[in-house]
Amino acid sequence: MSISGIFLCAGLSSRMGKQKLLLPFGGGAVLDLALEHFLSSRIDEAVIVVGTDEAVNQRIREIVSFYSSSSLIVKIVKNNQPQNGQASSLKIGVTHTMAMASGFLFFLGDMPLFSVKGLNRLIDEFEKKPSGIIVPVYGGKRGNPTIFSSRFRNDFLRQEGDFGGRRILEKNKMSVYSVPMKNESLFMDLDTKDDYLRLIETFEQKCSSLLKENLLRLSSTCISIAGGGGKTSLMLFLSGLLKSEGPVMMTTTTKLLSPEIFNYGSEVEIVKERGERPLPEEEAEKGDRILWLGKSTDDGRKCRGPGLEIIGEVFKSGEFKTVLLEADGSDGRPVKVHGDGEPVIPPYVNVSISVIGMTALSRECNSEIIHRYPEFERLFPRHEKIINIDQILKIINHPEGLFSGVPEGVFRILFCNQWDVITEEDRPWIRRALIAGVKSADLLVLSDLKENGRIIETMKVSDNNQTVHSECL
Repeated sequence: MSISGIFLCAGLSSRMGKQKLLLPFGGGAVLDLALEHFLSSRIDEAVIVVGTDEAVNQRIREIVSFYSSSSLIVKIVKNNQPQNGQASSLKIGVTHTMAMASGFLFFLGDMPLFSVKGLNRLIDEFEKKPSGIIVPVYGGKRGNPTIFSSRFRNDFLRQEGDFGGRRILEKNKMSVYSVPMKNESLFMDLDTKDDYLRLIETFEQKCSSLLKENLLRLSSTCISIAGGGGKTSLMLFLSGLLKSEGPVMMTTTTKLLSPEIFNYGSEVEIVKERGERPLPEEEAEKGDRILWLGKSTDDGRKCRGPGLEIIGEVFKSGEFKTVLLEADGSDGRPVKVHGDGEPVIPPYVNVSISVIGMTALSRECNSEIIHRYPEFERLFPRHEKIINIDQILKIINHPEGLFSGVPEGVFRILFCNQWDVITEEDRPWIRRALIAGVKSADLLVLSDLKENGRIIETMKVSDNNQTVHSECL
């Protein structure tokens, strides 16, 4: 049984007033995520119907070149008259499918939230009912994408106007099979600016949920945070994200800025010089609280942690659901290369986060951008003068790079922070470079933490460096 996928992206975006498929979304654009999910599903052939917008068509070619596997047949066909309605694109798509196709999966280009998992569920259902029409449903409401048996081929070739497959569906109600979906967001429209803003908000909430799910993999979590480009902002963000699950302790295995120097916010309780126990026993089990723990240094600018032994005892006692440990310093620079004895990651850590700041891109390689610059030159003696994404990937993946010192078996998360500084034009290809190039992490997070506290996109990295998003798990 063969499924021909037909990806429809020839529309004029007339209600939006601008090309909606190229609107920023996640780390790239609406089109990037929608087409990635489509190409990663279990279709046997991909027919992509493009229109007259050359910017969209060029992006399609770039994504296809990057994502399509050698076994997937991909055809890009053009609808020169998209103003004739969706039926014209359906006809062109069906016309170019293989003759042996058992069914046609129709996917709209403005549906970036519909996941690979969701698409494969529809395909699974079609394989059980190959003469029918498969439709996703939430709360009694039908949506897209749909799969039609190839016995309806001629019906599509006779369609006119902007009705799509609705008329065929209405005339063949006895052949329609519904697949219940658990999430209403799969059916969100993208026709207006308000629709777009809701779509982004929904997606970023899902990405934060995926991050939280992976941080709370065990009954209690000790998270080390190393690197540069926003560690303190990340600690504050994570403490706010995780506090509803139980008490959070923030401290360091090295030194943190003193509360007299850095404003940790009104939600954070500052505890200094308390002694061996961060919390009295009667308070230890109270949830929804964030506690910062440190001991002042002589100059008062920074605070030391209470020591690895005490931190370990507190973590193992279960008094805190989450312990956040800053594991090195970067002196405010976006890139950190570890020196001798860095980072300081104790053996009881079970999640390790490394951070790198995207403000380093296109900047000169020097000590103003890279902390421990002599170590950088030792690791990369033939580096380029200007930092590019290839150099960033080398720093991430090198055995002595961002994740050096992390014990075997510890779950690894890479934060590419300050994503907002990258231009909209550059984001898609930089995102693809990270997806293809990151070898040392289990989860890849694109974020903008300091100004907006945003998780822009969260991706699980698989063995072959393809990715799945929050809805695909």
